[in-house]
Amino acid sequence: MDIGKVLARMMVIVADDEQFSRAIVLRMVRELGAVDAEPVRNGEEGLVLLAQARDKAPLLIADFNMPRCNGLQMLKAIRAGRAFVANDMPVIMLTGYSDFALVRVAMALDVDAFVVKPVSKATLSSRIEKILGETRDIKPAEQYAEIDIESVCNRMIRNEPLGRPLPPAPKKVASGAIQVKLEDVPEGVVLGDDIRTKDGELLLAAGHTLNARFLRRLRELKAVTKIEFLTILPPAK
Repeated sequence: MDIGKVLARMMVIVADDEQFSRAIVLRMVRELGAVDAEPVRNGEEGLVLLAQARDKAPLLIADFNMPRCNGLQMLKAIRAGRAFVANDMPVIMLTGYSDFALVRVAMALDVDAFVVKPVSKATLSSRIEKILGETRDIKPAEQYAEIDIESVCNRMIRNEPLGRPLPPAPKKVASGAIQVKLEDVPEGVVLGDDIRTKDGELLLAAGHTLNARFLRRLRELKAVTKIEFLTILPPAK
């Protein structure tokens, strides 16, 4: 894929309330080939621009934490069909957070990629190329409308810790489960043990089948989540 030619036909919106970070990402996408790349300071401004992107396919690169309308609220508006654009438009989330509450909600809303701050041009280019070249399975808008993001967003606004200290969860490791490096986990295997934060907050329960999208998101966030291994059931031979 010639990423420059693809980006040249798109409207790229960079939403971040931090001017320095916004300027860096904007410069990167323009260097990668974006001709129509617009900076916004918050989600409200971003949604207004999206409503004007009728003649170009849009791409959103948004920070988690912004005033007035944050990245999660933008993502939900898009996926729930409230943003006057197709609900399957690609969305990349910028984050410096390691909190699983944010990650879990963003993944439930089928964010297309995470990029951990500070952003590198090589990483951003790789994420854009992958999401524009892959088959994406986005659900009907009404399913996203039911996802609750308010408790997480309210704590972000109040600058409160998002994780809740919990007692250690009882181990329920499936019989025969093995530990495998995150990079080596194949898609389609069954999770043999819960994925939890250090405070015990659940990200994904044992018994779920690990699809390619979920594994990519975990690998993208490895620098902040510190997840090195997953416990899985061995693939059937």
